[in-house]
Amino acid sequence: MSRNYFADQKTMEDFSQNQNQTIKEQMDEFHVKKKEQFDFTYMPNSLYYRFTADEFRDKDQFDTAIEIYKLGLELDDNNMKILFNLADTYDKKGELKSAEKLFTKSLSLLEAQKDKVDANYYKNIKEWATKKLEEYKK
Repeated sequence: MSRNYFADQKTMEDFSQNQNQTIKEQMDEFHVKKKEQFDFTYMPNSLYYRFTADEFRDKDQFDTAIEIYKLGLELDDNNMKILFNLADTYDKKGELKSAEKLFTKSLSLLEAQKDKVDANYYKNIKEWATKKLEEYKK
C-alpha cells in the first residue's frame, strides 16, 4: 500500500538498476505520477535518504549510496551525519580526495553543531574522522 505514495527501499533498489536514468530523475517521475494518480505523494526527508543510502553503502553499492546521499544533501546541505557517511563511502570506494574534503567539512560542521549531538557521538565521530584525515596525509 505504501508504494502507492512513497518510494520505499525496494523501489529505490529498482531505480538503482535502471542505467538509463538517475535515481533523482526516477524519483521525480515517481512523485509526479503518484501525485497525478492519487492527488498525494510522500516526499522523503533527508533522514530517509541517509537511511537508504546507508543500506546501499553497507552492501558495497557505493555509486548508488553516493547518489542517494546527495539527494539527502539537496534537502539539508548542512547535515553532518550525511556528510560523514558520504565521506566514508568515498573512502571505501577509494576516492580519497573526495573523502578528505568531506571529512574536513563534516568536522567543521560537527564543531558548529556540537550542542545538537550526543556527547558520545561527538567524541567517537570526531576521533574517527580525525584519524581518517591523518591517514590521508601519510
